[in-house]
Amino acid sequence: MAMFGTDADTKNKEQKRAERHDCKQFGTLISPCGNFTEPCLVLNQSRTGALVEVEFADDVGDDLMLAVDGDKYRRPARVAWRDSFRLGIEFILQTDTAENRANWILPLPVQESLPDDYFD
Repeated sequence: MAMFGTDADTKNKEQKRAERHDCKQFGTLISPCGNFTEPCLVLNQSRTGALVEVEFADDVGDDLMLAVDGDKYRRPARVAWRDSFRLGIEFILQTDTAENRANWILPLPVQESLPDDYFD
């Protein structure tokens, strides 16, 4: 008799966990109102969350958005755990259906560049 759970319980929990993919990409953590940004390194991510590394994890609030460089979307998230330099974040309202994707993936604002002859 297992005192702290059966092998079947452990296997079920492992199967429910989303598969993580190593990515090592630069990104930005953004506060919900947009007044605070923190550069980060996204070490890995899955459909449900990500592991990010920052300079000071205590400076980052619990609610945030993750924008990964090269991706045209930012994802609302919350901090699940933190240590000195890393944050485990979980994405909010994740979904696999295309019709609901607009509810949780927000497009980044378009950054306009100055014309080449602006300083002439």
